[in-house]
Amino acid sequence: MKEQFKYIGDEIKQRYMKILSNYYPAHSSTGFTERKLTNNLVLAFERVLGESCISWFEAPICLNNGKHIDAVIFFESITILIESKRLTSVNLN
Repeated sequence: MKEQFKYIGDEIKQRYMKILSNYYPAHSSTGFTERKLTNNLVLAFERVLGESCISWFEAPICLNNGKHIDAVIFFESITILIESKRLTSVNLN
């Protein structure tokens, strides 16, 4: 799995290089939505791991209060939980 993580990192790097060299979707901010970050990461996992990878977005983690995790990926005997957050901001002054 360690080697596959390298390929996943390479895949997402190439994806963002392609996107950002043609279009900067946040327009002078760090406004990349958590949903889009999660989608791009899961897409990289799916491209590298193939059809044996199963993913789900907004996966419930509790039955009675609507709490969820942004995405979950199942691959062989591995479960990967993804919770996306933007931790920094740009000073626009």
